[in-house]
Amino acid sequence: MSNQLKLSSKLISFLGSRRFFIAIIVLFVLESAWIALSARYPQAFDEQFHLGIIKLYAHQWGPFFSQQPAGADAFGAVARDPSYLYHYLMSFPYRLIAHFTDSLTTQVIILRFINIALLGSALPVFKRVLQYTKASPTLVHLILFGFVLTPVVPLLASQINYDNLTVPLTGLAIWCCLRFLGYLRVDKMWRWDIVLQLAIIGLLGSLVKYAFLPIFAALALIILIAWFRQRQPRLRYIWPGRFKLISLLAVGLVSLGLFMQMYGVNTVRYHTPTPECNQVLSAQRCQAYGPWARNYNDQQHKLTLSPVQIVGYPVFWAYRSMGELVFTVASGFNDTGGVDYWVGTQFIVMEVLTWSVLGVGSLLALYYVKRIWHQEVLRVFLIVIGLYAMALLGQNYLDYLKAGQPEAIHGRYLLPILPLIYTIVAMAIYYAFNNAHVIRFSNIKRQAGIVAVVMVLLLIEGGGFVTYIVRSDPNWFWPQSASAQSVNANAKKVLKPLVLDIGKKQQ
Repeated sequence: MSNQLKLSSKLISFLGSRRFFIAIIVLFVLESAWIALSARYPQAFDEQFHLGIIKLYAHQWGPFFSQQPAGADAFGAVARDPSYLYHYLMSFPYRLIAHFTDSLTTQVIILRFINIALLGSALPVFKRVLQYTKASPTLVHLILFGFVLTPVVPLLASQINYDNLTVPLTGLAIWCCLRFLGYLRVDKMWRWDIVLQLAIIGLLGSLVKYAFLPIFAALALIILIAWFRQRQPRLRYIWPGRFKLISLLAVGLVSLGLFMQMYGVNTVRYHTPTPECNQVLSAQRCQAYGPWARNYNDQQHKLTLSPVQIVGYPVFWAYRSMGELVFTVASGFNDTGGVDYWVGTQFIVMEVLTWSVLGVGSLLALYYVKRIWHQEVLRVFLIVIGLYAMALLGQNYLDYLKAGQPEAIHGRYLLPILPLIYTIVAMAIYYAFNNAHVIRFSNIKRQAGIVAVVMVLLLIEGGGFVTYIVRSDPNWFWPQSASAQSVNANAKKVLKPLVLDIGKKQQ
């Protein structure tokens, strides 16, 4: 064996090892922690909105408001917003932190680190999920490495935002579904404990963010279809032990009650599970809520959409969503109390690779869709991706038709399904290379080495927090922290010459 092949063999062994997975987690924590420590409040992903609602819940012990809290109009119809569970749960650490310090900076930074832990917990969960594909440990780790190198991932993790809880809950729900399907297919066992666990996660996840509903619906549909297909006299229905069953039923009933108190009551009272602000409050009061006021004003001055704009919207939606996976953004309060935003555009290498890998990979996935569909785990991924993406695109599209402006299109909304997308793309590319006889057993290790080098280059060319650092300026950091500004400035000097930069830098 040549020295090159020996080196590649050692590399592929390392990439599939527990040490590399730990290195991925450490990298994620380090890059997210630095942004959390240095970035001024509020960061751009609605941090002031989420902290504001957390503070409202900190004034009471229960999860429900009997009426709109005083001074809460800036956060919409809070009393009937079903996406409340994250804020309610985060109010408890906030109460403890606020008991010991009045410093907003300290409070924000500690809450940001809790959010890093929340999103970071998705990594081992999705590792378990991806292992069900029977992919090699090396490929699983490289997919997760690519996930943490996606610039928007550490940027989101470093902020107070309910998406940081939605992502690991998505992984847990899919993991439960795959465990259930495994027992059903191999042992002909219907595991009621797993069904109850999935129901609890689905109900509570939908209360963290209503966008979790299509994920819950997709997994429930998969379970129902599996039951109809496997229904036979030999199917064994397995109940958990008495204590576990009572515990699951108790938690399940509480979860169902919480779910119905929001979604059920809203449907009866407002004829929709997620009512608009002006269905609960007056239109005048809703003007204080920025997103609603923006949409309302756009609808009053709606632009006439051409057929090309209407038909071409999905392409624009995909372009904006993928672009925001690899861009960066910062914000801060201005002198009038509003929020100013500074957008740092993506670097050329990250942009080209995003479109080439995801674009080509998606086309290949369509070409190999039958082969992918015949694999149960990948079929689950496709169903979850499809229903979630269609729900997200559909909501944005309806808003576009109403207002005439493309609003609320953000790459971070794809994060719950991003590891699944990366997996489908990776498998499709593998099929293409294998069918073209590009991959042979004699050179797999060499190609793994090439992939590893490419991943390291991605980190240098804008991956992770590199885009944030290189695009940054002093306005992005705590004004009272000279050290944060100094460290970022020095890091920027080191990284900037290494990054290929073409085109517009900042908006």
